[in-house]
Amino acid sequence: DALVLNKWFMTQALADLPDVLDRVKKLTEHPDFTYKNPNRLRSLVNAFTMNSAAFHDEEGAGYEFIGDTLEKVDQINPQVSSRMAGCLIQWR
Repeated sequence: DALVLNKWFMTQALADLPDVLDRVKKLTEHPDFTYKNPNRLRSLVNAFTMNSAAFHDEEGAGYEFIGDTLEKVDQINPQVSSRMAGCLIQWR
């Protein structure tokens, strides 16, 4: 079921683990993950951006990952990539 898979990807990306970014990167290679499915993409990548500790890592690895991901997605679906880029310009 697609919804269950999306929830599973989201749960992985929101995990409070020190190696969550490595896990998210590895999940982009998972057979059920594709950059062409906006819902699947958001369930993993956007969820990762909500994981504040990992995304805002002091070394900038989270930002680098999002930047690289946005480059890939922009070639496939520019509307989705522009929407996802919002995580880089919001400040509170």
